[in-house]
Amino acid sequence: MPALHAPDPALPPLFDLGTALAAGMTRDQVRQRVRSGEWLRMCRGWFLRRESLDEPDPHLASRRLHQLRSVAAARRVPGSTVCGPSAAILHGLPVLEVPDEVHLIAPPDGWTGHRAGLRLHEWVLPDHHLDVAPLRLTTLPRSWVDLARVNGLVGAVVAGDHLLRADAATHVDLARAIGELGGSQLLGHARTALGLLEPRRESPLESASGCYFHQHDVPPPQWQVDLFDDDGFIGRADCTWDGTRLVGEADGRFKYLAPDDLYREKRREDRIRATGRYVIRWGWTDLQTDRLARRILAALENPTRSVARTPGM
Repeated sequence: MPALHAPDPALPPLFDLGTALAAGMTRDQVRQRVRSGEWLRMCRGWFLRRESLDEPDPHLASRRLHQLRSVAAARRVPGSTVCGPSAAILHGLPVLEVPDEVHLIAPPDGWTGHRAGLRLHEWVLPDHHLDVAPLRLTTLPRSWVDLARVNGLVGAVVAGDHLLRADAATHVDLARAIGELGGSQLLGHARTALGLLEPRRESPLESASGCYFHQHDVPPPQWQVDLFDDDGFIGRADCTWDGTRLVGEADGRFKYLAPDDLYREKRREDRIRATGRYVIRWGWTDLQTDRLARRILAALENPTRSVARTPGM
């Protein structure tokens, strides 16, 4: 809907109330822009021109909006440090859900708790856990540890697998960050996640599946395994279990983007089954109950027969 007023003065995409007033706008005009939806309130005293948020994908738009809210919040609370899931998003890490609140480590002697879309934590922050460009936020390893504290085991494994796969951090980096906070509370998820990380997993669903297997006592599989038949290479399976013919396929929402994708996958699965292998597929909803675990355990307890390992398998 077009604006029903004269053009606004030139303003950056993200700005505070003082900038708007200095550009010649009144407080009433600021309130009107927020009421009409032309401007989005990032946090108290900070605004975003809606037209600058041009991202058609809802999840990416939500991430981008949270990034801007985090920048505004850090500037609103001088001396604070963006942390946890907010820092993870600024670093480009995957999160299962964009948080409603911006997470900050409070400045020394600053207030803590939940206020106006902010969550300020009273957490220890060694100097070497701090990254100051382009604003104060925790380093990648420290952001991962704090993400585990806030989002739990699955969120930590999803982000940690990504970190290792991208060579953005190592097991040693993450273990050191945990160790340097040894006296802090709520590090159990980070310690458990560290032992579950697997850089060969290629999607958040595969990472979440690794957590699910751990929680339901399913033996850990081998991830991203090349399969062959007499005609050669069939394709890469998401996972297999050594000594069995069981193949696991984690089917994410966007795995089949075109009709031909589904047809090719059907042909690929036919070739896999023709080798005597058994394929089990699952999606996100299957990780909500123990039914998938029972199916996999039953298949592992009653294998058709052992299969010799072939190149890449």
